[in-house]
Amino acid sequence: MRPQSPTPEPAYPGTPRLVWVWFAALVSALISLWARPLLPVDETRYLAVAWEMWRTGDFLVPHINGETYSHKPPLLFWMMHAGWSVFGVNTWWPRLIPFLLLTANALMLRRLGRQLWPQEAAGRSAGTTAAAVFLGSLYAFLFGTVVMFDLLLLLAVLGGWSALLKAHREGSWKGNVLWFGLAIGLGVLAKGPVVLLFTLLPALAAGHWSGRTTGNTAAVGWTAFLGTLLGAAIALCWAIPAGIHGGEEYRDAIFWGQTAGRVSDSFAHARPWHWYLPILPAMLMPWPLYPATWKQWRRSKEQPRGPRSDARRFLVWSTVPAFLFLCLMSGKQPHYLLPTIAGLSLALGGHFSLRLRAEFGHGSRWNHAGPVLVLLLFAGFFVLLPQISEGRDEMTWLLEDWSPWPALALAAAALLWWWMAARASWRSTLACLFAPLLLATLNMYLHTPLNTAYDTTPLGLRAKALQEAGHPVAFFGAKFHGQFTFTGRLIEPVSNPEDFQEAYQWAQDNPEGTMFVLINDYAPDSYTKQAQEVFLYASHRMAVWSGKRFARAHQPVKELPVNDE
Repeated sequence: MRPQSPTPEPAYPGTPRLVWVWFAALVSALISLWARPLLPVDETRYLAVAWEMWRTGDFLVPHINGETYSHKPPLLFWMMHAGWSVFGVNTWWPRLIPFLLLTANALMLRRLGRQLWPQEAAGRSAGTTAAAVFLGSLYAFLFGTVVMFDLLLLLAVLGGWSALLKAHREGSWKGNVLWFGLAIGLGVLAKGPVVLLFTLLPALAAGHWSGRTTGNTAAVGWTAFLGTLLGAAIALCWAIPAGIHGGEEYRDAIFWGQTAGRVSDSFAHARPWHWYLPILPAMLMPWPLYPATWKQWRRSKEQPRGPRSDARRFLVWSTVPAFLFLCLMSGKQPHYLLPTIAGLSLALGGHFSLRLRAEFGHGSRWNHAGPVLVLLLFAGFFVLLPQISEGRDEMTWLLEDWSPWPALALAAAALLWWWMAARASWRSTLACLFAPLLLATLNMYLHTPLNTAYDTTPLGLRAKALQEAGHPVAFFGAKFHGQFTFTGRLIEPVSNPEDFQEAYQWAQDNPEGTMFVLINDYAPDSYTKQAQEVFLYASHRMAVWSGKRFARAHQPVKELPVNDE
């Protein structure tokens, strides 16, 4: 009897390997939760909105500092409240939600991979590989540790894609309308109508990726049309009563101002049309560093039409038109591209598992030279940080409790990586560990400086004690975005004078009140010494004044050395 040859180790990460990747991501996310505080202004602002909603019992219209907050819908806030109703008000639950959403998105990508390549011999591995690629992408994983809305929006987008593919495979819209409608409705409640940008465009282009089968194309079209109506009805169940309850200004903002303003003339984050082009490869790190990412890609496009080419066409129509539209929008932020990164993760999942198993899994370990070199470059950065920061005031906070151990840790990780890359069975898994490893090291190193410079808890507790004693509180020097509302669990709004005359008038009217003044790094020491107390705040300082002392000290002054932002 002829002995059987051993089965070669697959290049793609199968389910056990995906579990290892997920576990590494979980450990890194927990390190982030421990190592750093809530970061102003975004994280502190969103928890301030959730806290005010919880404190007032108004779960219909979000508020911040006593005013309606129209910039984001309430779904993420409701998720925070769901956890608080079980565990009580805390910080860890809202910060754990992003990782739970990251995990849910990875599972959805796994499902989508199987839907896109149902007849391939390695079809299952495409979805598993796509999930691992997504978890291992630096920017996608970063958002699994930050309290923001984009992973929730992405989950809705992937749910819409899955409903469209299911309708195409079954040739029927029945049953799929409900799932597509839920995806649209929850997407709107997560971040507004932008969900339609990533879901309706692939539906309208169904004739180009569905094999031009009339019945299947019609099923996709009816699923999208009826599902959009259902999703709009779900969103309007909140928007109509919220618009009535929130008043005319809030109603105009949620129905028109937020969406139209970002498209034509952004009120924030206005950037040129080409701004996304250079940052997209960096957001996909470390995958652009691997030769296997680029090898045979051109040849794969020359393959005859079939399930693989149909899957590729679906991904093109799901990401490229939306990406071009985002480039034309006035307001731009890197996290707007998360659905694009998910689409590229699916493309790479199919590319690695269906075409490059031998190349990626059994090729030379020199394929890993790029990520190893990046780890060594970061190690060198930590070693040279004191020299780099010399004479740069904006970087001095990085030197708080400086130590060379991160450099040693990253250098050791790079050497271990290079040694393990000689084993083919570990190469694909190593590729997915780059982001968790790098971010865990950065968070552990930045633990002290981040908590020293960015933790608003001392400010919040000071403001809470003042409010409980009956003293009004004001914030001057920048827009108050609730930076210490949640960390102090404040029970009253904070006054926010817009200019010096308003601040001076407030101090005169509230001599027993306290004003927090955000000052820049160029304010003289003689100025800060007059304040009752000075806190570090990001790269600036926060001076605490009583109303009486502020009015007396600034009476002859026409201008303050406040922060310019």
